[in-house]
Amino acid sequence: MEKPSDLSPAQLAKPLRTADLPGLMVAIGPTIAEFVVKATEPLKARIAELESTQLKYCGVWDRFKTFPANAIVTDQGSAWISKTETRGIRPGDGNAFWQLAIKKGKDAR
Repeated sequence: MEKPSDLSPAQLAKPLRTADLPGLMVAIGPTIAEFVVKATEPLKARIAELESTQLKYCGVWDRFKTFPANAIVTDQGSAWISKTETRGIRPGDGNAFWQLAIKKGKDAR
C-alpha cells in the first residue's frame, strides 16, 4: 500500500481492500500509540496519587517501628492513623503525628 500522503483524492475515495489493511495498520499504528500514551498519562498520575494516600493497617504500635504516613495502628484498644512518617512517638500523647480513628470502648474492645 502506498503511504497516505502519496495518495490522490481519487485513490482515497476508493473502497479499502483487505490487502491494504496491514499497510494501513503500520501507517496509523504509531499515531494511535502516541494518542493512547498521552491519554493515559494523567490517569497513571492520578492512580499514583491515590495509591500514595491509601490507608494501610500496620498492626500494633511499636516504638521501634517506623510507620509511614496513612498507617493505621492499634494501641491500647484504639485505632490511630499516622499523619506523617513517624517512629517512637506513641499515638495519643498530645502530638500532631497521629489522628484518632476509633476510640476504645469501656471494656477496651
